[in-house]
Amino acid sequence: IRSATSSDLPTIISLYLVDFWDEQLMEMLHPYRNKNPADFERFIQDMLTERWLTLGLEQYVDVLVTEGGKIVGFAWWRRSWQDEQKKQDTEGWLTMRESLALPLNDLPKSNCAPSSGRTAPPTQPWLAPRNGSRQKAWMLLTLAVHPAFQKKGLGTMLVKHGLARADEEDQTAWLISREGLEGWYGRLGFVEKGRANIGELARLGWRGRDVSGETGLVREVP
Repeated sequence: IRSATSSDLPTIISLYLVDFWDEQLMEMLHPYRNKNPADFERFIQDMLTERWLTLGLEQYVDVLVTEGGKIVGFAWWRRSWQDEQKKQDTEGWLTMRESLALPLNDLPKSNCAPSSGRTAPPTQPWLAPRNGSRQKAWMLLTLAVHPAFQKKGLGTMLVKHGLARADEEDQTAWLISREGLEGWYGRLGFVEKGRANIGELARLGWRGRDVSGETGLVREVP
């Protein structure tokens, strides 16, 4: 496991597409992606590029590499900056990254469902990564392992690697999990704190054949 560099981003994007193409969330937000795959691929490419270039958030992207040098998994962690000096050293006072961020609003909408506004209801403020005690907590934003390498313990390796960093800082880690994976994350020390499939998410149909809900899981400081 090593830290990702910008040169790894194309591979991370490809891995994301392979791993999440058939997820229920993608079916909800991009129901025409199979009809217009190029548009969907461009959306994901620009979304992850913008995420990579985001200012104001401390991020770690860990990649899992085989002996042959192939990236087969990644874990994307983020939180609000806690050290102003470290933020300035990393982002600089006149960084070009923000101006390079791609405008997602200008992307093709041929594979997208109509926008319905905010999806985090005010009754669940803990869902907001910049809210209250969660400002210092590390959020596991995305965990992906190539299907050919799944069920080999690689996802566990990636999560434990990130949790070790959180433990060194005596900080909490949290994530939004697919329903059905609570037990897997529970073995890594996470406990359920609430449900995300309420309010706007419930209205959007965040219950289906494969996924009946999302669970907010938190791993407190050991």
